[in-house]
Amino acid sequence: MSASLYVECWQEVAKHKWIESQKFGFDLGDRAIRDWFRRHWSIFCRAACLEHLAGVRPWIEFPDEDYGVLNDLRTAGDGGLLPWVLERAWRGRENLDMICEAQDSGLPMADVLRILELMNLNRARLDAPSDGPPQFAPPRTLRNPE
Repeated sequence: MSASLYVECWQEVAKHKWIESQKFGFDLGDRAIRDWFRRHWSIFCRAACLEHLAGVRPWIEFPDEDYGVLNDLRTAGDGGLLPWVLERAWRGRENLDMICEAQDSGLPMADVLRILELMNLNRARLDAPSDGPPQFAPPRTLRNPE
């Protein structure tokens, strides 16, 4: 059964709120909730995306056909670059940073780009839950108008 980021994040928020409140000696309430979303939401989404792509754990926010796609890449051959890309992805590096580093290192760009396109890590940039804290920008304000 697939998990949901929007359900599971609230379990992580509750843990964070409890730990931070214990440190301060009183219930931090919304302050701790906003802190979790500010500090952890994007990496939480990225980690879930990587779990999904690796076939470790399915998440309903990501397409079913992408579950375990990295296993297909290992089988088809990745030019030995998959561990290089994954290590940087787990550290939170952006695609552009990886592309620039690969180019500076003289790595085969076609292979690097193929892996990054297949992984499509930008899909992990999900909006925080609607019942979460206010966003830095209102939804859909940064998208191109139709």
